[in-house]
Amino acid sequence: MSVGTLALWVALSAAAAVAALPVTLTLGILLAWLRRALFFARQGGGQAPRHLPFAVALVRELWAQLQIVGWSLMRRGRGLPTPGGEPPVVLIHGLMANGTSMWALQRALHAAGRNTSAPHLGGALRPIASYAERLATFLGRGVGPVDVVCHSLGGIILRACLEKHAELRPRIRRVVTVASPHHGSGAARWLPIPEARALVPGGAFITALPSLRALLPTARITTFASRHDCIVYPHTTSQVDHATNHELDDVMHAELIVDERVVCRVVDALTGEGL
Repeated sequence: MSVGTLALWVALSAAAAVAALPVTLTLGILLAWLRRALFFARQGGGQAPRHLPFAVALVRELWAQLQIVGWSLMRRGRGLPTPGGEPPVVLIHGLMANGTSMWALQRALHAAGRNTSAPHLGGALRPIASYAERLATFLGRGVGPVDVVCHSLGGIILRACLEKHAELRPRIRRVVTVASPHHGSGAARWLPIPEARALVPGGAFITALPSLRALLPTARITTFASRHDCIVYPHTTSQVDHATNHELDDVMHAELIVDERVVCRVVDALTGEGL
């Protein structure tokens, strides 16, 4: 095969992958929504709130997913200058993601004068303990207090990290979790991957893992969850005892870290404004 032919084949393959991405994401969101509806019907959890037409929710979640993919391709968040001042904020990404997925939050926090870091904790299909050790290594490089923002699985990674590394607990001043399945998620029953299977409600892992409040008895903890989330449900699974728990509507899973209104509320939770 000539160099020209190989280059053409690579270009066509890349174009096909880009063209297929919206279709794949759309099908994934549709399937997740259907599974959520079936879970609620089977568990007697009631019907999903109907404030937001499903077609609108689908388009918004798809757009959020595409933005996150774009941030990853553009390597967003690298090389941000250090504003100084307040303790730094560490942003912990969720399942099938990396640190660039937290770009909207990172950008907003940076604009508010906060120094931020969004580490990449490794690719997919790893046990949660692997992510937790990478996070411990990252946190162990610094000194002094830090605030933490977690999306989805990020909240579980933080708990697994602090369970094994008690020396890091005194450094955590404030925590905000966004759609983190602290008590498991119905979606975990459907996903045959290690990270998800550990989050089956009532399963051995999620039951044995110490709660965020038990690990951080003096930290200020805030949670955000959406009744329209089709990945982490029911939304009450994201709540933490003795924390400030916010319930949202009309926002799906990835959109929670993209939507400007939610991003502003997360920044407020860290700065103490608007609480």
